[in-house]
Amino acid sequence: ADPVPDAELAGWLDRLVAAGTPVLATSYCRDPVGIDEAYRRSAARGYLAFVAPGPACDAVPAHPAVPPGAHAGDVARLGDARNYLQLLSPGSFADRGEYLARLAATDHDVLVLDTCHDGVPLTASEVDGLRTKSGGGGRLVLAYLCIGAAETHRDDWQQAWESEPPSWLEPADPDRPGHRPVAYWAPGWVGVVLGNPEARLDRILAAGFDGVLLDRIDAYAYIDDSYG
Repeated sequence: ADPVPDAELAGWLDRLVAAGTPVLATSYCRDPVGIDEAYRRSAARGYLAFVAPGPACDAVPAHPAVPPGAHAGDVARLGDARNYLQLLSPGSFADRGEYLARLAATDHDVLVLDTCHDGVPLTASEVDGLRTKSGGGGRLVLAYLCIGAAETHRDDWQQAWESEPPSWLEPADPDRPGHRPVAYWAPGWVGVVLGNPEARLDRILAAGFDGVLLDRIDAYAYIDDSYG
């Protein structure tokens, strides 16, 4: 994926960068030359960049061996970060121990992670154990939350939705298997996301993540708001 957005989006992002607001940009490439170029182009626009080997974001990239701008200093806020790692599909690791050990061995200033491994949420102690970079210095650990889509692999997915989908649940997304767009402002979906101990956001807060990266927030642009 090209790290340079279309003109309209670029205009909005330029405003954020000019105001000192961090912009995280994820792109996808496997070729080392292309990866280096993606980081260069993102840096030229003032973005905090991460180049994943594929859209699944299921591995720690082998290139570059050291994250761009790696350092041993503490990162207490997103504006201090020089790099980040986004890892959203931990099922590719042999087990939970290998997953956590691999993350702990990285030097990224920010980790953006799925909140679970093999369906089991990360604990507060596990999250806290990831707050120190391999080379020293503290970092931020953020949780990934797909607020604009129901994901069939999640433990809160209800099989009854297959045969009798709620009015706020859209048909399957052909470009993203296992993802069903939702009208995330609908009370029925809000109850899945927050308001009880088993809700997604409540579990993120209980685990002590430093923040949340919300995905699919653009769902409002293509979902009919007359969901009922």
